[in-house]
Amino acid sequence: MDPESEVTQPNEPMQELELMVFPDELETESVLNSLNLDPDQNYFKRDNWSSDYISTLTLGKKIRDEEFSGKQNFSLLHINCRSVLSKISEIKELAEKLQISILALSETWLDNDSADTVIIPGYNFVGRARVGGRGGGVGFLIKDNFNFQIYNPLKGKSDPKTFESLFIRVKLKKTAPIIGIIYRPPGQGLKDFIDEIEELSSCLKKNSTEIILLGDFNMDLLKVNEHKETNIFYNLLISNQYLPVITKPTRITPNTKTLIDNIFCTAWSKLQYASIIISDLSDHLPIYAQFALEATTKQEFF
Repeated sequence: MDPESEVTQPNEPMQELELMVFPDELETESVLNSLNLDPDQNYFKRDNWSSDYISTLTLGKKIRDEEFSGKQNFSLLHINCRSVLSKISEIKELAEKLQISILALSETWLDNDSADTVIIPGYNFVGRARVGGRGGGVGFLIKDNFNFQIYNPLKGKSDPKTFESLFIRVKLKKTAPIIGIIYRPPGQGLKDFIDEIEELSSCLKKNSTEIILLGDFNMDLLKVNEHKETNIFYNLLISNQYLPVITKPTRITPNTKTLIDNIFCTAWSKLQYASIIISDLSDHLPIYAQFALEATTKQEFF
């Protein structure tokens, strides 16, 4: 029995709902990098993008085509897996077909004793079980040719009460981005959640200019213009230069379509492609992003 809520398998999603990341008026402003522009407007000047729905087969072909072949690009996938142990074979298949660098997992439903049983050849698993109670849990599957270290941006501070999280720092050729997985369980106070995200953001940006946050935030960004707390959350992230790469619903039920899973990044200028994968792995659709960040060799350490 699901410790959080009843599973409803998604139908194939329609595409009429979409988050517009940049307001239309920005598209009529001056060219990018004009020194006379307001710094904030200049930073965010870019055409809107759309994260389309795509099948695993089509995405696999796209990754292997001429546009991406021969490049050591950095790819990430988030899955709200709703019990990782029951989905090992499906997750392994996705990782292999899509050549994923790092898989971020929410709702792993692991405890400290079962974490060692998550085994996918070619990947290292690190996780954080929910403290007290069933369900929840977050983790990463990291391709074994990547050097990484677990990272605590809130060192010396109290653990957040409104969300579960885990962070790693990954050694790439020219940078060492911080990658975070965040899971906000339903029912947590939105004001307290926003306050804790603000503190997290402040701590993160002291230590890196390239940050990627993946997860299930349980806050529907499609309601950014009609729901006060969602608007505050969205503007908080935008003001700290985190842009959402997913723009369409990620959880589909017979009665609702919500955009609650996302990948927020400060490395948006290196974003090559983002999509939502049509899958019945859980009641949340996996989300994918690929960045022009080159991997290093295993011999180069922190």
